[in-house]
Amino acid sequence: MERYQHIVRVGLYGHTHDQYWSVTKSVTNPDKVIGFNQVGPSGTTGMFENPSYALVDIDEETMMPINWRIFYMDLEQANLTGTPEWV
Repeated sequence: MERYQHIVRVGLYGHTHDQYWSVTKSVTNPDKVIGFNQVGPSGTTGMFENPSYALVDIDEETMMPINWRIFYMDLEQANLTGTPEWV
C-alpha cells in the first residue's frame, strides 16, 4: 500500500457482518497513516445483527469519500409489523 497510496484512495471491504473503520500504517514509518478502510455492513442477518448497507459519495476530483450513509432494517420490528423499513 505504501508504494501505491497516491493511487489507492480508500479500501472498501465487506463480508464480516459488521461495520467499522480501520487505518493502514506505513511499514517503514509505523507512526504514519497512509490510508483508511471502511468495512461495510452486511445485507444478511449473520452474527445476529440487523441487515444493513452503505451508500458512499465520492468526490470526483480527489476520488475520496465525502459522505457515508448507513441504512439498516430493524428485523424484529419488520417481523412484528410485516413491513420492512430501511432507516
